[in-house]
Amino acid sequence: MAILINSQLNIALVEDDPFKLRLLEAELGRICGEATIRAAGSVQSAVALIGSMRFDLVILDIALPSHDSSPQGPAPLSMPSGGLEVLYELSYENRSEPVIIITQYPEIEIDHKLLSLDAAGEEFSRMLDVNIVGVVYFEEDAGEWGKDLRSILEGRT
Repeated sequence: MAILINSQLNIALVEDDPFKLRLLEAELGRICGEATIRAAGSVQSAVALIGSMRFDLVILDIALPSHDSSPQGPAPLSMPSGGLEVLYELSYENRSEPVIIITQYPEIEIDHKLLSLDAAGEEFSRMLDVNIVGVVYFEEDAGEWGKDLRSILEGRT
């Protein structure tokens, strides 16, 4: 399924690493032009963002903290599969936005099993009623992730 790439896209970008977030925003700018990108950096802020409006695309990191850090609050919990909570929310709300999972881990743990990224995407789609359109392995030093993201967006996977 190709996503209609245009400058009117409304994208939810869920990523907790500021450096990776900037790289993703820049790459999306090259691919989609002046699309509207709304960012969230934790499970809590992603669920709130997705609950606030519909998106044309959700780009989701799987490893997310429980909530945004705050000087007054407790430290966020590291959640290696925190993005799964966001997928549960999308499924619970019967949302059909296309989702691209992006991760810097070569495998994703689901039910105590390590799965390849392609197998994990298929398993998420099987477990939940979500529209996973692709999984991107993010390696900063290898420029392939940007090409892979573009291929998914253009429906060439």
